[in-house]
Amino acid sequence: MWKHANSNTLPPKELSIFKRVVKYYDQKQYKNGLKYAKQILGNPKFAEHGETLAMKGMLLNCLGKKEESREYVKRGLKANISSFVCWHIYGLIQKSDRKFDEAIKCYVQALRLDSENLQVLRDLSVLQMQLRNYEGCKDTRYKLLMLRPSQSASWLGYAVVHHLLGNYDIALTVLNEMNKGQGDGAPGYETSELILYRAMLMMEAGKHEQALNHLNDSAKDIVDIDSLLELKTKILIHMGNLEEAKVHAWELVDRNTDNLLHIELLCRANSVDSENIDVSTRRHTFEEILERYPTARLARRRVLELYSGAQFTVHLDNYLKQHLRKGSPPLFIQLKKLWFDPEKLETLETLLNNYRRNMELHQSLQSDPIIEEPPSTTVWLNYLIAQFLNFSGRYQEALDLVDSQLSATPTLVDFYVLKADIYNTAGDVITASRWMEEAQSLDTADRYINARCTKFMVQAHRLDDAIAMASKFTRGNTSALEYLSEMQCMWFLIESARTLKRLSKIGESLKLCHEVEQHYRNILDDQLDFHSYCLRKGTLRAYIETVRLEDRLRDHPSYFDVAHLAIKVRLL
Repeated sequence: MWKHANSNTLPPKELSIFKRVVKYYDQKQYKNGLKYAKQILGNPKFAEHGETLAMKGMLLNCLGKKEESREYVKRGLKANISSFVCWHIYGLIQKSDRKFDEAIKCYVQALRLDSENLQVLRDLSVLQMQLRNYEGCKDTRYKLLMLRPSQSASWLGYAVVHHLLGNYDIALTVLNEMNKGQGDGAPGYETSELILYRAMLMMEAGKHEQALNHLNDSAKDIVDIDSLLELKTKILIHMGNLEEAKVHAWELVDRNTDNLLHIELLCRANSVDSENIDVSTRRHTFEEILERYPTARLARRRVLELYSGAQFTVHLDNYLKQHLRKGSPPLFIQLKKLWFDPEKLETLETLLNNYRRNMELHQSLQSDPIIEEPPSTTVWLNYLIAQFLNFSGRYQEALDLVDSQLSATPTLVDFYVLKADIYNTAGDVITASRWMEEAQSLDTADRYINARCTKFMVQAHRLDDAIAMASKFTRGNTSALEYLSEMQCMWFLIESARTLKRLSKIGESLKLCHEVEQHYRNILDDQLDFHSYCLRKGTLRAYIETVRLEDRLRDHPSYFDVAHLAIKVRLL
């Protein structure tokens, strides 16, 4: 790790042992390294050897002995304050404590003592990226590039930081210089990603025609065909070449009819104004898709949002009949967005009443009984009607229908879940939790029902029962609560915090809110390893998207929920 460690105060024998300590640290054989460090420090002449003390502290830290490790590192630094190794180790300790600003100060001090140490420079650039200090990272990565121009990661790291600074032309120049020195590379994933990344840079720089030419010239070396077609379609749309964009958009839809991004690109290619797509254009696009692919699930569902009146009735009728015959429990939820439109909700009610009447008269969903429906169609029709009644606030009618169906099919779990949902929507969370518990007992291997049951129990203030229920799907020797927290199960922590607030257990509620906040910090900290990993693997597009995602991580609704809850608790 430290090829030029300042251990010249050690005689050859001890120096050899010190090198073994460093070797064992690099190999993660911490106990062996500790054993050899003790050999040096056991000699009274070298009991205060700074770098060995610091290394011992580092090894102890890796073994989880934090307090003891910090004592040794500080002793080592005090014994040899002019050693870059001691400063680097102290920085690593600060980094492990998530004190990134302090770690950076230590790395800077280490570089004052050894300005060309590659490992310290790499560690410094990682923390500068983590803290979004792009200007500082730019300077650090420039030094790395000057020291290791033969490594592609040095060039890529320098290009990426300029990209994030908005210096697109400089980033492109860096990539071009890298190609001059190293060539285009052998065909494969990394070469493909680099080509696509360069096109991404050109697009963001506004050089759309150049990006298109680049993709066309390098198409044979690109293995990610979806990304190639997506980029070409976006570029052509931006350039106003809608006819050619439409060709590529159709290629994407042909590859996957249920990819919403591909359908959206086709809508944009069909629209005169690609940024503001009108309803008629969307409707026409979905009709074209359904003409080519009549069974395309996403198109059949989304087109219902675009129709109204008689056309909506016809399409909804066909959609419902197909799914009722097939037996699709999530049917109502799939179309829930439609039911907030009173006109469409009324259409649904009319169709459901017609289906029920036709089934009672001649066991068919149609008014003219061409075929007789199987008994399962009646079951799922009742399920859909009960969901509609629940959504409409007609809870007693919904419960009566569910009870009637349960008397005929007492082992059908979905109706027990629905009954619990109805009670929950009506505000009776205690009864809802009981019925969800009944549903869970009928299918103990279903993780989804277990999670729903746990949530209902928490809402019913049955916290102990909820933890016991959740423990059925936890592993290891840890308690269910610790396991759920370790797995960053946000919804459980937030629901539990709400319940504890209602029970006036303010301290416990606030503690869970802080746990959720800590999970978000951990998610941000999880980036650390990827700042260098993605440069080595060449996954630059995904890396840029991840960095931008992490920058808006706290925009997530669950973070807003827990922050709002924590404020309420604080104000009590």
